[in-house]
Order: sequence, then structure tokens, then C-alpha cells
Amino acid sequence: MTDDLVKQICKTWVDAGQADECFWEDWPECPTKDVSLTPKMVLGRIEALEAVRLGQTYRYIGIDGKPVLARDLEDRAIVAEAKLAKAMNALGGWLNVYTHCTIEEGVCCCGDDMKNHTLAMDSNHMPLDHGAYIAESLAAHTETLITELKGENC
Repeated sequence: MTDDLVKQICKTWVDAGQADECFWEDWPECPTKDVSLTPKMVLGRIEALEAVRLGQTYRYIGIDGKPVLARDLEDRAIVAEAKLAKAMNALGGWLNVYTHCTIEEGVCCCGDDMKNHTLAMDSNHMPLDHGAYIAESLAAHTETLITELKGENC
């Protein structure tokens, strides 16, 4: 049983006005040999443990040489992972747009209008829409980035 579940059960007993009732005595799976424990006592112990956990000050030396609390690092990692998941979804969405939509600017990479572009022989290059070129390059970079990030279990 998790602390949160035990805490919820104890709070239910306390809220029902049975904070000092021994509620383990008839339960064969009692987690303790002391059947005289009351919901109030168990809840108090859990809250004391939570206070200890919050007060732990494991410190690491950061890149800048200043001490950083481990809990702060954990909190920052959780936030960063959530932001990374959102970014991965956005990148996947961009790839869907690229895959299923035509992206054109109407202007060749040389600056000429695509509709009135000179023949390849006259301009010494094949006309290439600038928007399509940039989109293709960005899509390839995005696919590589997603593959790298997934490889890091993100």
C-alpha cells in the first residue's frame, strides 16, 4: 500500500470522527503487529515522514560551482521532461504537416519567380522552390533530432 493510499484511508476515518478508533484489530493483513494504532497516529507518522523528506537537503555542486538542492534538481528534471514531451509532440506535428501538405514559397532559391523562371539551360540550374527546399531540409533535421531524443529515452 502506498503512503498516499494509507493517508487517504486515515483521513477518511478522521473525517468520520473515528480518529482514535483502533481500525487494524480485525484485519488479518494488518501491516504491523501493534493493532492499537489509530488513524490519527498513522496519519501523524506519515505527515512526520513527509516533513523529513521535504527537509532533506542533499546538495550537489552545480556547473557554476554553487550548491544545488537535489529536490530542486528533481523538480527541474520533471518540468523539463514535461516540456520535452510537449516539444516532441510539436515536432511530430510539424513532420505531419510537411508529409501531408505542399509547402512552396513561389520563389526559386536564386530569387526568380517560379512561374516565370527561365529554362534550366539558360539559368544554369534546375528551378527549386525556396520554401520547399527549406521545408525539406528542416524536416530531415527534425527527423534526426526526434530519433536522437528517442534514443535518449525521452
